[in-house]
Amino acid sequence: MLTTRLHEPADRAAVLDLIGDPRAVDQPQHRVYVAEEAGRVVGTAVVAHALGDTAYLGAVEVAPPFRPDVFRALVLAVAEGAAAAGYRHGVARYIDRSAMVRSRRHVGLTPIVAGRDPATGAAVAWRFEVELPDFVHYLRSRP
Repeated sequence: MLTTRLHEPADRAAVLDLIGDPRAVDQPQHRVYVAEEAGRVVGTAVVAHALGDTAYLGAVEVAPPFRPDVFRALVLAVAEGAAAAGYRHGVARYIDRSAMVRSRRHVGLTPIVAGRDPATGAAVAWRFEVELPDFVHYLRSRP
């Protein structure tokens, strides 16, 4: 059974295997979530920081092979945790097109172009902005 929770010190190696950057785990203001199945960490997500009433999503990584259910469970856990902590807004920023497409496809959000290549005009950065209480309700209602 797939469950999500805040990470524990014993999860550090598995989280680093997925994220690769120890700063994501070691920053005291970051909240790191894990998805666990059969005693194994199968995904992780980081709330990188918060400012005012806005929480900023950092990395969301799923162990290969990619599983949409793990991705959605992590996004829901992050949104629920941020809303429970009193944040009203959530923001995610992407400079990796494939990560943006995963969020659009598996969570159902519409990206906002946040940066363009000055030479070509092509989008090179995107962001998603949500009202957390509404977003949590939306995610819970999805199959």
